[in-house]
Amino acid sequence: MVGGFTARHAGNLCFKGPDHKAVSAARSSALTELGVADFPLVEAQQVHGNKVFAVTANTLPQIRRPDGRWVAPASDALITVQPQITLSLYYADCVPIFLWLPEGNAIGLVHAGWRGSLKDVAGKAVDQLCQLADGSPAQLRAIIGPAICPSCYEVGQEVAETARKLPHPETFLDHRNDHWHLDLKALNNKLLVRAGLLPGNIEVSPLCTRCRTDLFFSYRAEGTGCGEMGAFIAIL
Repeated sequence: MVGGFTARHAGNLCFKGPDHKAVSAARSSALTELGVADFPLVEAQQVHGNKVFAVTANTLPQIRRPDGRWVAPASDALITVQPQITLSLYYADCVPIFLWLPEGNAIGLVHAGWRGSLKDVAGKAVDQLCQLADGSPAQLRAIIGPAICPSCYEVGQEVAETARKLPHPETFLDHRNDHWHLDLKALNNKLLVRAGLLPGNIEVSPLCTRCRTDLFFSYRAEGTGCGEMGAFIAIL
């Protein structure tokens, strides 16, 4: 099993911008460095929901687009037990979550912004990955990658009210100076534990994408024209 995420120096890895040639080159470089350049590259469509797409030998042909890309429709999480398929997502403040069994024979990748987090996309990915792999959540390992920190992530009253309905909101929601701040990493950590992962099996990156725009792209800091990092995981 191999996986990783890119930093700003790798370039923009998302096709939302106009320069698709540069994006293709940046993706190719990252995938070559990981040693998975020859594998099908499957993307989640990333609609800020909680749909989990299982990539199998049967579903892979169904999501092949005319342009040659594999894009799982209306999904924000990908899971597979198939070797030599790379799962990918692209982000610039949202939380990337890597999931895998220690034997390396089952993997998942989750995109969790505030909408997906409040809909427990991480927990749903854990449940469905364990069903697919016939494994236990207690066996799973997880990494929560770089994402916006709570000091940088102010949210509105409606988001805060929804978050307050979850268990122990004081651990991921803070009200100060008349503003609400949401800790997406802490929230998803809690959701993973609630789904059955052992706390000691979850690693959380301390890096904030908005604080460290020298290292990462940040939607909150740079606006809609910013690039996006890539997150990748594959079974070799």
